Amino acid sequence: MAGSFRDAAAWLLKQLRLPLMIVALLLGLAMAAMPVVIRALDDVVDKSLNHDIAWTGQNGRRELYDLARAVIAAEQDFNAEARMRIELALDIMYSRLGTWKAGVFGHFVNSSPQRKALLDRITAQFGEIERVIRNPDFERHLPELRRKILVLETAIDELAGQAYDFYQHNKAGYSAELRFLQRVHNIITLSLIAISVLLILVLSWNNRSLEKSYGVQRLIAQENAYLATFDMLTGLSNRKSFMGALEKAILDLPPGHTIVVVAIDLDGFKPINDVLGHKAGDALLAEIGARLTRFSAAQRRAKSARFGGDEFMVMLVLEAEFPAIEALVQGLHESLREPLRIDDHFLTVDATMGLSLLRDQSLAAEEIVHRADLALTTGKMEGKARRTLFDEAMLSRTLNRGRLEIELNEANLEDEIEPVYQPIVDLPTRRIIGVEALVRWRHPIRGVVMPSDFIPAAEASGKITEIGRIMLEHACRDATRFPQPIAVSVNLSPAQLMRMDVAESVGRALARSGLAPDRLKLEITESVMLQDSRGTQALMRRLQAQGVTVSLDDFGTGYSSLSYLRNFPFNELKIDRAFLSEIGEDRQAAGIVQIILLLARELNMNVVAEGIEQEEQAATLMALGCACGQGYLFGRPMGFDEICQCLRQQRPPPMGAVA
Repeated sequence: MAGSFRDAAAWLLKQLRLPLMIVALLLGLAMAAMPVVIRALDDVVDKSLNHDIAWTGQNGRRELYDLARAVIAAEQDFNAEARMRIELALDIMYSRLGTWKAGVFGHFVNSSPQRKALLDRITAQFGEIERVIRNPDFERHLPELRRKILVLETAIDELAGQAYDFYQHNKAGYSAELRFLQRVHNIITLSLIAISVLLILVLSWNNRSLEKSYGVQRLIAQENAYLATFDMLTGLSNRKSFMGALEKAILDLPPGHTIVVVAIDLDGFKPINDVLGHKAGDALLAEIGARLTRFSAAQRRAKSARFGGDEFMVMLVLEAEFPAIEALVQGLHESLREPLRIDDHFLTVDATMGLSLLRDQSLAAEEIVHRADLALTTGKMEGKARRTLFDEAMLSRTLNRGRLEIELNEANLEDEIEPVYQPIVDLPTRRIIGVEALVRWRHPIRGVVMPSDFIPAAEASGKITEIGRIMLEHACRDATRFPQPIAVSVNLSPAQLMRMDVAESVGRALARSGLAPDRLKLEITESVMLQDSRGTQALMRRLQAQGVTVSLDDFGTGYSSLSYLRNFPFNELKIDRAFLSEIGEDRQAAGIVQIILLLARELNMNVVAEGIEQEEQAATLMALGCACGQGYLFGRPMGFDEICQCLRQQRPPPMGAVA
């Protein structure tokens, strides 16, 4: 046993003799080369240290210039991207400020009361700049922000200059420290020789460490493989994994089976995310993911995935007819609607679903998902919180909308967009007291295109703002030529209201036409207030300051909230036609209208009831105290000449009068 050990030791020493000689030779060469290396290092470090702190100061100056350029660019064209660039530049400057307060540069600053006071002043100026940038009405303060940056530039230039002078003066001290390292290197080298003997013993330990490292790498590889196919927040598959599974399901589809793809979009997720924060939003998404996971696990062949944001996709392979499929998807829908608790809040979200079915191998995976998305989009347009099955008409509508977008981009909108006018009457006397301007597109080939057909295409193509401007100018111009000085109501689209110059556009339309501001009414919908409540309040006040009337259109539908009436300065409220269809027969409908009228009276708002088509409806509204109405009972939308004729005669046109 001992002989075997000695033999092994001798063999090991023999094997290590050459490596040790090589190590000793290398160490000797290192000792001879060390002075040369240190002298070279002395030169390099001497040059770099002369500029180290100065370089830090100069970088701060350059980053401030980046912030100044971002502010100047925002003044020329302010948008969300410009604001993001300014905030990013400010964050970089705050990071630079942190480096000035720590490490070598921080020691340099704290060594002088004057420099410390200078840095404190810079910090205070940063705080002022941040308060301006975080201001909700940020765009208006851009000139002030630029002036503050100019003041800050002077202080930063002074600090950078002092840093450069300081290190020019002290570089000799750093060189002395490097020469001290040269005297110490011999001791270090001798230590290295002793340490080299230990390297042999470390090799075996290193081998074991390598084995452990390989194990860690395998775990990392497994985690990366998981991340490539799953969503970390919900634990569901991601889009790539889902599409792969769908493609395989199509290839392996058994006879008599149906592939069902369900596209899911959560209704009301954004308000929860905005009000309760991203943490609550993530918790909600995780719970939805858990419910989809449980649903998929209960099916024989199913897969759920998160496609991004609050969009999900479910695939089922079923041997069932449509009624059974519909019942299964309904059960999924009901499970998503169940209330959940996040922190101290009990929340309920609904979902809109789009379904596409495949009973053979005639479609690719992308096409099936596309059809489910089309059905989902259709469901959202029809009111959300519903399940919609794809049909071929949806493809036709999509293609037609695409063609309309192209034609809108090529159209001479100034000549082809025109308003028609529907009377608004005083209910007791039936006298026309105003009109609402409704848009029509007089297409050179299609003829008159109704807004329900082309407005979605206009919104998608970005032409809606131009159409809104043309309508506003046409309506103001026509109103000046009406036989009687009645008011004209014009709808403002959400896209128009999101622009910064809408008040100026209204002012220009009034000035060019010569229309008195009190004869113009601007109608907006509740959806605008969900997008930017503060901006909408400010805009309404600017419009009212010009003397125009602001109306809340379609009140009683969508996201109606009494807080809108309290927080937004509306002059007029238009009751949606949905309340009038059964007002003469349904006591609840009449009661709701009566409450709206009482509320409007308390808030000093005028009220117009829309969609009046029967005398009984008009009589009921008058009995409830509503003075103004609009609808086919008093006239359909008509052209300029027809409305002028009605105004001269002061009687509603017959039911058949159409522009």
